[in-house]
Amino acid sequence: MIGDSGLLLLEEGPDFELGYRLARKYWERGLATECGRAWLDAAFSRFGLERVVAFAHPENAASIRVMAKLGMGFGMHARFYGMDSVLYSISREAYVPDGSP
Repeated sequence: MIGDSGLLLLEEGPDFELGYRLARKYWERGLATECGRAWLDAAFSRFGLERVVAFAHPENAASIRVMAKLGMGFGMHARFYGMDSVLYSISREAYVPDGSP
């Protein structure tokens, strides 16, 4: 198994969270960005969501880079599921489907 990804209701809502996890041997291949882009496309075009968030440990530079590549912007430091995190988000209006600036 390579990993998993998807959209989940963030704790108690109202936001939906983009999540991705890959086995270590599949890191640094662009797969998290590719999965993230596909889920954001679905979130905004098929599911009609207005905003999607993602979070990571503050020291997880690779995951933060993925969120930035997807066009997500820093929102805040917070605790999710009992862990210190940084939260990033993107709105439907700000999302660029092909990833170009």
